[in-house]
Amino acid sequence: MAAFDGSVGLEIKLLPPRDPESTGMVERMNRFFRKCFVPGRDFLLPAEFNGQLED
Repeated sequence: MAAFDGSVGLEIKLLPPRDPESTGMVERMNRFFRKCFVPGRDFLLPAEFNGQLED
């Protein structure tokens, strides 16, 4: 997993088990990506995804 996250510029963070606040933050961010950010966009490389997200 460490090799993967380094290759795409991610940082893996382990959340406390059964922590509803952390779970809610993750779910809201996933919902944002799925419904608002990704539809209608094309990404060829992880760097392209990150660039569009930063903009």
